[in-house]
Amino acid sequence: NPVAAAHAVTERTLTTLQTFLTDDRLTTTRLLVLTHHAVATTSRQPIDLTTAPVWGLVRSAQTEHPGRIHLIDHDHNDHTTTATTLPQAAATARHHDEPHTALRHGTLLTPRLTPHTTQPAPQHRAEDAQPRAWNPDGTVLITGGLTGIGALLAHHLATNHHIRHLHLIGRRGHHTPGADTLIHQLTQAGAHVTVTATDITNPHAVQNLITSIPPDHPLTAVIHAAGITHDTPLHTLTPTHHLHPVLAPKIDGATHLHHHTRHHDLAAFILFSSISGLLGGAAQANYAAANTFHDALAHHRHTQNLPATSLAWGLWAHTSTLTAGLTSVDQARIRRTGLRPLTADQALALFDAAAFGDAGLPLVVPTGLTSTAEAPPPLLRGVVRQARRAARGAASAGSSPTARLTGLTPEERSAALLDLVRTEVATVLSHPDPHTIPPDRPLIELGLDSLTAVELRNRLTTTTHLRLPATLTFDHPTPEGI
Repeated sequence: NPVAAAHAVTERTLTTLQTFLTDDRLTTTRLLVLTHHAVATTSRQPIDLTTAPVWGLVRSAQTEHPGRIHLIDHDHNDHTTTATTLPQAAATARHHDEPHTALRHGTLLTPRLTPHTTQPAPQHRAEDAQPRAWNPDGTVLITGGLTGIGALLAHHLATNHHIRHLHLIGRRGHHTPGADTLIHQLTQAGAHVTVTATDITNPHAVQNLITSIPPDHPLTAVIHAAGITHDTPLHTLTPTHHLHPVLAPKIDGATHLHHHTRHHDLAAFILFSSISGLLGGAAQANYAAANTFHDALAHHRHTQNLPATSLAWGLWAHTSTLTAGLTSVDQARIRRTGLRPLTADQALALFDAAAFGDAGLPLVVPTGLTSTAEAPPPLLRGVVRQARRAARGAASAGSSPTARLTGLTPEERSAALLDLVRTEVATVLSHPDPHTIPPDRPLIELGLDSLTAVELRNRLTTTTHLRLPATLTFDHPTPEGI
């Protein structure tokens, strides 16, 4: 059972990472996580769906604990060959600051994104209103189609692409807040709308859902937009409350949809993934793991000559159930990574390019780095070289913390270190003036949460070149305590 296996492998990897990262005896040790065909480097390469989520999980762990973990996917079946090539591969990757790589036929491969420019799709005329290769009499199934981005997409398909038969899935069906208004809008646009409350994690429910679609309007496209988040740092992430509930809508739901539609003549099978699966996201190891499964499943379908597109979305400016809880501090933290939110028009243009355009992209990454991005991830080095050069230049111009503290009296040294801590606290909390932050006030009272605590620890680690524990702000809750 690939679904159960994917859950089990991800949980075992989580337990291993937590054990390693919380063991004080291993603070100077790097962990090598080894997978076998969990990622694909060619279009026809088979992929192991059960281990694919490990890559998203580990990428997020690397984000929270920079420099502690390396990830290599290999293609060797010979253990002797693996034992001789892996140490050299790991050393090479570490030397070039590549946290995740693939070893293929003795060659170390590093992932990179390349830019793709998409112009907004023109308005369709009446004579060519139907999307290319989509059956005009067919049914488009959208999971998560009653709220947030799914509802926005349903409206877009009905109004811009004249889709006439929409089947929208939500956990609460017609009882979903706003469902009646959405149905009315779609009906006014000329669409016939069917709404069902289906548990997509249940294979029998998905089978019944697919067989319920009338043959007069056969299933022509599947858009799997359903998903949930439950953000928490890696060391507090529990399998029961945080991991499996987030994996289920993505891994279980996508697998059941794949299995029960694979004999249908689909024009499109579109999975909503996330940039977190590619870059890793602090406190999003569970969500990242779920989305790398989506990316892997899309590739798996390609190897079976089935349509598939995995859209690794960045942050939408449009509020959804996944982003409704973001505060101004959260928004500022995301901006510091260099990722900019997508307007609805930009996002829908990217969707059109993937679903209806000629780009033929197996994966669309609708994100952009601004020129002020701080330490962009290695995956983005091909698209943010100028930002990286500026960052390196600024770093080389400054002196090390040790050099700045040399020659100071103990009192001056304490004051300088407090200024450093308050400066970083002000950055992560978007505080206007670090000098007004009370040194003895608990950081939690200033707005520090689990996400900003991870960022603060990492920024202080980078600045001081010290290996600081994940529990830094818990053990030392005030600026002067740190």
